[in-house]
Amino acid sequence: MANTNHFGQSLLRTVPLPAITTAGVHDRRSASRAMQRLLTTTTAAYVSVLLWTTHAPRIEQPEVHVGRIPPDKLLHFSAYAVLGTLAAMTANAWNRIGLRMLVALLATLAAFALADEGTQPFFGRTAEALDWATDVAGIAIALALWACCWQVACRLRKPAG
Repeated sequence: MANTNHFGQSLLRTVPLPAITTAGVHDRRSASRAMQRLLTTTTAAYVSVLLWTTHAPRIEQPEVHVGRIPPDKLLHFSAYAVLGTLAAMTANAWNRIGLRMLVALLATLAAFALADEGTQPFFGRTAEALDWATDVAGIAIALALWACCWQVACRLRKPAG
């Protein structure tokens, strides 16, 4: 059934859409789909690299401390903060972002970090609870910062009025 206005006339007949508008919508959809594929692929590739680097045999390197923070913890924090950011960007590209999704991402990525940390002894590495806590801190802070930036962007896009 065609949409009708309050006079009973078909809106499709009374308000024709110009070809430019239709083409613009199609181009935006194509760009959106391309961004969804790009972010999904990038996130999956990053997870693969993350798993490989955390399970590869450890190469001894000199430890360079940043203040009191051990470099190992800084790497854990940074790596999982990037993962949290990529996950939030991917969810946003699929129009699945919101508080529930951010909480679900936090829980899922924390479980992933736990599994990642827990399987390292099978590959000659050590599993540390503090590494996992650092991973979760990186995820949580990245998601919180992303949510704040997303809120600001949404408010800036709203027309004044």
